[in-house]
Amino acid sequence: MNMRIVDRIMLWLGLAFVGGFALVLVYLFVFVPIMMGIFDSDPTSPFVKDHICFARDLPGATSRFAVYTPVRCSDMTSQMGESVGADYAFIRFEDVDKDGVDEAIVESSWMRCTFGGSSCSDAYQYILKITPGQDPAVRVVKQTYLEDLSDHADRVK
Repeated sequence: MNMRIVDRIMLWLGLAFVGGFALVLVYLFVFVPIMMGIFDSDPTSPFVKDHICFARDLPGATSRFAVYTPVRCSDMTSQMGESVGADYAFIRFEDVDKDGVDEAIVESSWMRCTFGGSSCSDAYQYILKITPGQDPAVRVVKQTYLEDLSDHADRVK
């Protein structure tokens, strides 16, 4: 009788171990890659109709530092403004100055700088003013160093 109880306990412990191990594998090889894919994709530029796109480049050996360059959609080699980049950068579009035209905002990801595998030493936010029209232009109107995301903020003050 006692042997049956011990066998059942061992069986349950074995199943719990295998189940826990399986959950860790699912987390590492399914959930994390899906979430990284979701958070690592860039939105479509609302200025495509004006032939303004943003090319993303990862110039380093890893994907930590990202550079965005405004280019003509029809010719990705035709640069329309200054390239801007930051650690774990992403792009979003928002009407910051409330003039009815979205600005492009390139900034370091708070989530990836805080919880990513390596720290952020070049955490920035850039706001780019986009002037669509006959002769479209893109210019940087504001550059902000994000001290709270940078690992060497105490040296910059």
